[in-house]
Amino acid sequence: MHIEWKADYNTGVVIVDTQHQQLVALLNQHFDKESSVDLYEMFQMLGDFNAYAMRHFDTESHLIQEAGLTESSLWLLHSGEHDYYRQRIDEFRLLAQGQPDTTASRLMSFLRYWWLDHIQVNDKKLMQSLLTIKQTQA
Repeated sequence: MHIEWKADYNTGVVIVDTQHQQLVALLNQHFDKESSVDLYEMFQMLGDFNAYAMRHFDTESHLIQEAGLTESSLWLLHSGEHDYYRQRIDEFRLLAQGQPDTTASRLMSFLRYWWLDHIQVNDKKLMQSLLTIKQTQA
């Protein structure tokens, strides 16, 4: 279930692409553990992905603020997806208390699907808008 980084995942914004590569490495690191985790390891996984997401979402927010796009419909939709992600991670945190072993595989499946879709579709759209604005301002 490992993910191989592809050039197609690049958004054109170096800091975002670097963070996405770090995410793929984090996902791959945890794919190896998903079949046998205890409650402590489950919460460690959730903490790792939460810390990554907070850093990444803050980076995107900062880039959007710099570009003056905070009121754009694209950003409002995008930040709503971030809210959904946070909500789902909270749900996994609650689920893990009763079923850490089965929750790990469900969490990893969610993370793989959500992040790859988010990178390939949503982050690409947002970063392309950002790059277009930067080019017109230059």
